[in-house]
Amino acid sequence: MLSTTQSNPVVLIRVSNSSDYVLDSIALYSPASERVHVGMLKAKEKSAYVKVKGAYPMAAIEAFIDNTKIEFIPDDYLGEQLLQPGKYTYELSVLEVSSVKYLRLKFVVDKK
Repeated sequence: MLSTTQSNPVVLIRVSNSSDYVLDSIALYSPASERVHVGMLKAKEKSAYVKVKGAYPMAAIEAFIDNTKIEFIPDDYLGEQLLQPGKYTYELSVLEVSSVKYLRLKFVVDKK
């Protein structure tokens, strides 16, 4: 008799660098999952998808530009729902105000 296995639905996250900067040592933090190291992304580059235990539409993210740390830190996760199985992208951009760089996050639901 042949045995069949059902595929486990998973949450897959990738990071997209939509900025004009090289983002180095990118790391994602979420209360629903472990720390995820993405590494370096050149300008306009996307990472591979990474399987995570759980994720929200936002995450705390840190990266470095020319050895200077920049971060996106959500105010809180109140009211946020865990993501359903599927593919998602955290699209990062950089806002510069008075020579200070700020990391911005846009959440994207990817097509199946």
